[in-house]
Amino acid sequence: MNTDFWEQFYQNNKVTLEPTTFARHVVQQISKIGRIIDLGCGNGRDSLFFAREGFKVLALDQVEVSGLVGHDNIKFQKINFKDIGQIHLLHGDLLYARFLFHAIPSDLLSGLLNWGRGRLFAEFRAFGDVPQIYPNHERVFWKAGDFVDLLSANNFRIISFDEARGRAAYLGEDPLVFRLEAIKEDKN
Repeated sequence: MNTDFWEQFYQNNKVTLEPTTFARHVVQQISKIGRIIDLGCGNGRDSLFFAREGFKVLALDQVEVSGLVGHDNIKFQKINFKDIGQIHLLHGDLLYARFLFHAIPSDLLSGLLNWGRGRLFAEFRAFGDVPQIYPNHERVFWKAGDFVDLLSANNFRIISFDEARGRAAYLGEDPLVFRLEAIKEDKN
């Protein structure tokens, strides 16, 4: 993941703090039991939304997120995703990843999925998407079958997995995205 790109992005761009449609979708699917781990929380807009909805949130990103400091329901931790194993998962934790899986190399994603357990909600760009905004930013576009294989290799069972446009429109761009819910049974 290119941390320099993201540090510059958040310094130079005013990004909305309105929650994403995906965060709103996830809140409708879950109860307030456990903690949400927001993997690659970006500017923290979905973490803030989850906290306002009454969830405890562990927000993780590779760049500093100043807007999350001082919120009672949010703990922010700057982390290199190569070191994800240092994060201790609790029974009932829910993993949430919006636009992270296409932004990290496949070996890093595989390590993250190997570490993860419990429920996983993810939204990420699909193979066939052609970025109009920030076209020189490095991305990994997954084919559905390849991603299903990766989930299976890491012992996740798919609950729902679909692909569509109209879910993540931004500045006139309407990317083709996957939405995923999966679960890996907790062995503790």
